[in-house]
Amino acid sequence: MATRRTTATKAAPAAKAKAAPASRAKAAPVAKAAPPKEAIEYGSAWLVEHVNTQAGTSYTASALRILLRKLTKDGVLERDSEGRQRYNFPKGAKDPQVVAIVKAVKSGAGEKAKQERLDALKAQRAASKKAAPAKTVRSRARAKAAPEPEEDDDDLEVDDI
Repeated sequence: MATRRTTATKAAPAAKAKAAPASRAKAAPVAKAAPPKEAIEYGSAWLVEHVNTQAGTSYTASALRILLRKLTKDGVLERDSEGRQRYNFPKGAKDPQVVAIVKAVKSGAGEKAKQERLDALKAQRAASKKAAPAKTVRSRARAKAAPEPEEDDDDLEVDDI
């Protein structure tokens, strides 16, 4: 009879454990899913292909985004939320912003924007090197070559013996 009691007590917690998650799932509020993002048919990937065919160039997506950021900064393109959303041109090739981008690429503004970006990065790198100069090999050698003064632990000198 002792075996029946132990199995009965062991089975009961297992049944309670199985029932508990189901009741918790019903009681827990369901997390609301994020609103679905709108499908972007004419985005930056499409724009790269369109600009390359219209202007006869071979821009990459990153080079074109540099130009788009510059045009946004100059006020040619309009973007909301400080430029943190994806590029979207809903009217496709007839979109006024797309026409302005193709015109800027044909005039050479893309190369100019890329060069300005590279110059800014070089200036930033030079400023960071001036702020924290790196240790050179020569300064490391001096630090290693400077021996520390040795302490004499001997209280007696050789003459005293």
